[in-house]
Amino acid sequence: MGYKEDEIVMDVILSGNPNLPHALANYYNSFGMLERTLEVQSYFEKMYGLIRARDSHPGVHFRHVIGPNRDMSNKIVPVEYNEQEVETQMLEGRQDAKSSIATYKE
Repeated sequence: MGYKEDEIVMDVILSGNPNLPHALANYYNSFGMLERTLEVQSYFEKMYGLIRARDSHPGVHFRHVIGPNRDMSNKIVPVEYNEQEVETQMLEGRQDAKSSIATYKE
């Protein structure tokens, strides 16, 4: 395309929460540590593509990185949602986008 990296601005929508919540892991027992380990592993599985893109293109400005603040519904047939489920997901998506943009700092 001919654009320099420092001229590119990316807005990213992820399928998972782009923020890993803080945890006081020193108070966890072995089951708590397992749960936290799986949580961190799942987070990095969702963020892997974005991390690689940022590392590969350091000049690109990744302006907004947003994703749902809650787990997405999981179905055997992922595109089989009823009207109520779609409306709920759209409302939650709008709320996530508004809160992400409201907390954006240039």
